[in-house]
Amino acid sequence: MERTKFRRWAVLALCVALALVWAVQNSALNVPLRWDVPEQIPEVLDDQREWHVSQDLWLDAGRYTLEWEGEAAGSAVVLAPDRLTADNREGVQLNETGSAAFEVDGQRVRVQVWTDETDAPARLTSGLFCDVDGLFAVLALGALAAFLLLRGPKTGEQKAVLAVLVCCTLAASLPALTPGVSYGPDLHFHLTRIQGIADGLASGQFPVRIQPTPVSGKGYATSLLYPDLFLYPAALLRFVGVSLEGAYRFTILALNAFTALFAWKAGRRMLGGSFAALVFCVLYTLAPYRICNLYVRAALGEAMAMTFLPVVALGFWLVLFRESDGWPVLALGMTGIIQSHLISTIFCVAFGGLLCLVCLRRVFQKERFFALVKAVALALALNLWYILPWARFSREDFNIFHLKFDVWDYALYPAQLFMTFGSVSGDAMRKGTLEGEMLLTPGLALLAAGGALLLALGLAWLEKAQLPSSARLGAGAAAFAGLSLWLCTDLFPWALAQRLPVVGEKVAVIQFPWRFLTTASLFLALCGGALAAWKLTGLSRQAKALVLTAAFCAVLLPSAGQMLQKTAEQPSYSRDGVLVTDNLYDAQYLYTGTSAGDLIARRRPVAGGEGLQVSGLSQRGNRMEFDWSGSGGEAVELPLTWYPGYAAVDGTGAELACEPGENGILTVRTQSDAGHMTVWYRGLWYFRVGDLVSLAAAAGLAAWAVARHTGWRVPLRRRTKLTV
Repeated sequence: MERTKFRRWAVLALCVALALVWAVQNSALNVPLRWDVPEQIPEVLDDQREWHVSQDLWLDAGRYTLEWEGEAAGSAVVLAPDRLTADNREGVQLNETGSAAFEVDGQRVRVQVWTDETDAPARLTSGLFCDVDGLFAVLALGALAAFLLLRGPKTGEQKAVLAVLVCCTLAASLPALTPGVSYGPDLHFHLTRIQGIADGLASGQFPVRIQPTPVSGKGYATSLLYPDLFLYPAALLRFVGVSLEGAYRFTILALNAFTALFAWKAGRRMLGGSFAALVFCVLYTLAPYRICNLYVRAALGEAMAMTFLPVVALGFWLVLFRESDGWPVLALGMTGIIQSHLISTIFCVAFGGLLCLVCLRRVFQKERFFALVKAVALALALNLWYILPWARFSREDFNIFHLKFDVWDYALYPAQLFMTFGSVSGDAMRKGTLEGEMLLTPGLALLAAGGALLLALGLAWLEKAQLPSSARLGAGAAAFAGLSLWLCTDLFPWALAQRLPVVGEKVAVIQFPWRFLTTASLFLALCGGALAAWKLTGLSRQAKALVLTAAFCAVLLPSAGQMLQKTAEQPSYSRDGVLVTDNLYDAQYLYTGTSAGDLIARRRPVAGGEGLQVSGLSQRGNRMEFDWSGSGGEAVELPLTWYPGYAAVDGTGAELACEPGENGILTVRTQSDAGHMTVWYRGLWYFRVGDLVSLAAAAGLAAWAVARHTGWRVPLRRRTKLTV
């Protein structure tokens, strides 16, 4: 026993040592600067020199050294939080050796150099642990090693399950295990969301409603309309010093790990065995469309929603076909979907409603009916903190509610469902061409699983054989998979649906019919798991291992092709990359009529009447404090985007009126000739009501789960076992 314990701790120490070596090798920042010609070249000091601008750099607080390889004496180096004007040439000076040291407090900087050496290379360096990515890796690997060695699986079956889950996670995370983050159409949006939540927390908001980072630091209502609960771990990592790249890669790894875990747990319950559950887990975790969402499209919200789809499927299965007290699982699964992606929420509600219609007699059984009601009530209570602000701001006249999508023009040709390789550009092609189209398919492995199950069901029908529960589950999954695939393609009359009054506007919400590949991937993977539970459970252990290996390789082939091609061909964001905080994606969360370009370009910190004087200005995100004088009763413009819910008080605590100004800027109307002003985003009063209700629901659910697990509670009623 002592020898076993010694070996465990020895392996743990080795893991920590290897992580430390990795951290030492990867933590020091050593960035070659790339130079671009400015959009507007300022007037030159003489005929020989001009400005050269580096890429944007998001630097953590610390000390840095800029090294310029060339005759740099007298050249001005400027580091600024935003683009500089022609007459702004202040900054640190390069010395005769062509280097300069400076400190930053954690802001986006742009290096500008005034020089006549257009080709001279430059490099930005820092000391060890400029960011804490390496330290975080040490802690994460150490914690994982401790868990596996001290509290890990005991039986051979448990070890095999863990091995498959780890292999699925690592295989789905190949790009996240390489330097940089591959570019996708939605990448900068989600990177900005992570940074925006971190900046919102730093400014005192919780939960974050208006993210301070976008619109050149003026704020954007992303969190009010786009759910971001599951980005808080990444934002907290960013908040404590992990680089933006490290936080994003951590999110990808976590998503893959939880997807594999949830798929296996849901499959084991629905399919009745570890082997069938592992088949389902492999097919679903490595599904080509899920990989496309993660890396090709960088559609993080949709990928998050796919993590919880197996939980939702399990919840409906428990409530409608097994114990009625499985309703908390359904509520938690729907909470995961709601807090990930709104369009996926619509899909789940639609398919869940259809399932309830098909099983209408079951729905109106007393126990099941009240279980569904309780699941809906709990899901609403858990998410009320998000639903109330979303419902309020959905009434605003934002650009997102006026976007037009020709849904029919993005439907797939049926042949596309059988593609194995495609472009990694992430562009959504319209009808008429497949040139440059990304891989929009459930994958041949999943289609084969569905086809094999249908063949087995057909043979059983001809033989009039009695179907086990796994086969009946597979038959239902095959029917919903067929419906999903039909909805993906132009075989469905999307053009007609979009021309229908009232309904047509609602149809446009889904934007791209190929989004139904999310549900198609789930149901086809369930077909594979059901087939394994029905026909393959009697195989030997070696045969099961071969089946799992074959499924793993078959589904990984197109997915690995996407991942590796994307990593090799596409430019990437890394610590020396660009964070485009002003890419607002059609300015979706600005009011119609607002000029996004003019709002972004506005540089005045505080503006007002001619006599306005401002002093003592301090700003943390979208929280500002300053003293003013000479503007009694006038509107003072602040560098913040106006949204309902901003609050301002003067030095006496009296409320000041916040109003929308010209082009969507926030204005505050003063009440005296001088005073102190504090401005922050407070939200509306009923936002706090939603927060308290959701907090109480989460606390109650946690207490119920602990009581159920420990067994000290007195049951309110006897557990009811319902028959299939």
